[in-house]
Amino acid sequence: MSGIHNFIQTAVNKPFISQRADPYVCEKDGIYYFTASVPEYDRIILRSAGKLNDLVEASEKTVWTKHENGIMSQHIWAPELHYIMGGWYIYFAASRTDDIWALRPYVLRCTGDNPMEDPFEELGQMQGADDFSFQDFSLDMTVFPYEERWYA
Repeated sequence: MSGIHNFIQTAVNKPFISQRADPYVCEKDGIYYFTASVPEYDRIILRSAGKLNDLVEASEKTVWTKHENGIMSQHIWAPELHYIMGGWYIYFAASRTDDIWALRPYVLRCTGDNPMEDPFEELGQMQGADDFSFQDFSLDMTVFPYEERWYA
């Protein structure tokens, strides 16, 4: 009796939020925000709560939906919400209709101060600092500051 068919769920390995892959949580001013891939891979969702554990039951809001075709129309994966230099940004991977495995990183920016209420606008595909970056399969990207510069 071995293998994944005998999976036993415990308090340690219980999913934080069911049916949400690639989870990402951030906190700003005492509010916790949650985003993750949804099983349909067709949209980006957010939840918010005053306590981390309250995210489990928090209502979910769709803040962006995939394109019908072309770029950003397939495999909407691994979104991350970041507050950077006074604004909210979502980084995520997506592919296109004619090549569903041509995953590339894209960016959305919130047009206001509240990511749960204000709309997001598309900023497009991440642009690399060289001719190599983001030109091939790119998934599960994150951003971070180091010595006053931002990196992906």
